[in-house]
Amino acid sequence: MEGINASESCLNVPMALVDGASEEEIGFEPKESRYRNAKNAQDAEQFILGPMPPQEFLDAFLVDNGASDRTKHRLSHKYAFSAVPPRAVQASEIYEPLIAELNKTTKHRSRCPGFTFANTSLRVEHPKRLYSMKPHVCCYASKHLETVRSADIASRIDLGYAELFIEVKPTPEQDFFTDPPPTADAEARKSHQFILNIDDVDLRPVAEQALGQHIFYATEICARQHRSFCFSISLSGSCARIIRWDRAGGIATESFDIRKQPGLLCEFLWRFAQLSDADRGFDSTVDLASETEEKMFLAAITQHVKLQLDVEGDELKKAVGEHYKPGFATVIRIPIKGADDCRIHRFIVSRPMISPLWLTGRGTRGYWAVDSANSQVVFLKDTWRSPGEQEGTILRGLNGRNIRHIPTLICHGDVPQYLTECDDEIQYTKTSDYRRAPWMSEGTVGYGLKRFKGTEELLHATYDAFQAMIDAFVIDHRIHRDISAANIILVKEPESHIRKGYLIDWEVSCKLNSQNEASKPGRKGTWPFMSCRILIKSHAPQTLQDDMESLFYVVLHTSLRWLPHDLSTQALGNTLERLFYELEDLGDELLGGNGKYVNMTTGRYTNRVTFGNELIKKWIDMMMSYRNPPDDCMHGIEFPDSWRDYKNVGDFWRSFFG
Repeated sequence: MEGINASESCLNVPMALVDGASEEEIGFEPKESRYRNAKNAQDAEQFILGPMPPQEFLDAFLVDNGASDRTKHRLSHKYAFSAVPPRAVQASEIYEPLIAELNKTTKHRSRCPGFTFANTSLRVEHPKRLYSMKPHVCCYASKHLETVRSADIASRIDLGYAELFIEVKPTPEQDFFTDPPPTADAEARKSHQFILNIDDVDLRPVAEQALGQHIFYATEICARQHRSFCFSISLSGSCARIIRWDRAGGIATESFDIRKQPGLLCEFLWRFAQLSDADRGFDSTVDLASETEEKMFLAAITQHVKLQLDVEGDELKKAVGEHYKPGFATVIRIPIKGADDCRIHRFIVSRPMISPLWLTGRGTRGYWAVDSANSQVVFLKDTWRSPGEQEGTILRGLNGRNIRHIPTLICHGDVPQYLTECDDEIQYTKTSDYRRAPWMSEGTVGYGLKRFKGTEELLHATYDAFQAMIDAFVIDHRIHRDISAANIILVKEPESHIRKGYLIDWEVSCKLNSQNEASKPGRKGTWPFMSCRILIKSHAPQTLQDDMESLFYVVLHTSLRWLPHDLSTQALGNTLERLFYELEDLGDELLGGNGKYVNMTTGRYTNRVTFGNELIKKWIDMMMSYRNPPDDCMHGIEFPDSWRDYKNVGDFWRSFFG
């Protein structure tokens, strides 16, 4: 049974740590749960396709490997789910009889051989809190079931081992998808609103919440496992839909009643059980590292941490733990095509610095990695292709133009789409037909900005990032579009005594048009650091001045979080919420920026703070004086001349250091 031997290297993989001072793994921030689910539901129309006829779905995504064994070992689907009610008051009235039927076996027959379905909805610490919830039902390889059951209920190991999940809504009316009428022609089907087509004012918010949470579960499974895709089942009463999720989005089937058409669900489960690891979504480029490779990784990472942080003993061991979890060293095999041949490059990794926290998009994992060929520490960025230029191509161009304070590209490329392109040990699946996975290796390896040491290093490092922004603008006519605290790193070179700032993650950057506006439409960036103008006017084209304002918020946010000041814990939390996390969900768009606007015009929040080092307050006040909009500016959010001329800001910042 090839289908139940998923590589241990792909399951329950380490997540990035919350911060350098913590041993807690990053999760999906509790305070962002409402925003996360609202955004998932709001954006669903952009990345979910459907409905697809169930049989076509099965034939497209699940190879029928078990045809010869079906008559001998597959349990009959006749009356399979008759105990599942067509509707209920509580979801448990549906998933309890469902689980019993899914796990039903005889001496020689079963529905999903090698797998067991378990109730995970009760394995939660806080059942009413969004961030703590787990799917109603998860499917596990039977050999992993005891590992999951014996774990602390507060852990998220349930999602680390889940092969697929089932989420239940008590009634058919709560389905967040709506099929077109059976008589609809091709044109009518094309224009049909499939997602959240619900007029009932009471049902719609329930469906929105359910859809957002369902997407979240798929996101977390793909974050806690090395996966290309995963499957889920959505039940509304006894009506089911099977969904396939990958970084491009989801594809959902038409609704079918498992009481009336039990064969469809049984066929899905049977085929699923016969699939190879790769065909069930596991990343076939990932292997367990050998003992020798794990030792090589630990030695190289330890040496690099010592260089960057100048620490020893327990402090060094703890810092190494940000990149290494004992027993969890894996190898990512990257096929590199040369002019005449193709070879496999082995990068050893363990705990990522970046874990993917959204389903669609790039799904980035970022690692301190060790090249097994030479023990060099590199930054390995493993991501999915998004439309447009690859980041490696962008960086190569910027490096060639001598842009300061950006990463040095070592190599980059795509995982090949087809088996014949390279190593015949690497399998490729249906997902490869939709989007290939780019990877990139950089020689610039450092620590996040929050590891800064004092006001001067913070301001020097962010000034380095400012220089990178201006160089890219002047020399390459390009803006970054995602200036955030996570995208500035501190790096100490072997021959240097100080750390420099580097502006990283250039994938969403773009060229400017003749009006010096972003040539690509759409709001990009990280919500807490977006400019006031972009938060309030979500369709406004981004400019260099928006990026400059984002950099100001990086310094302000970092200062409030990590520098000494006189705000109480409650006052700090309220200030951060108003300035950086405020949002208004209008249904078709998310808006924010009111707190930033108020602070720009009145200093309501920054004037209340007394920092331990008065230099940072002087810098904040002066930068706000450049950005503060004139009284006659429309809505007070457009940029004054003092901010439009980046040289004003640059001259001040440079002179500020004396």
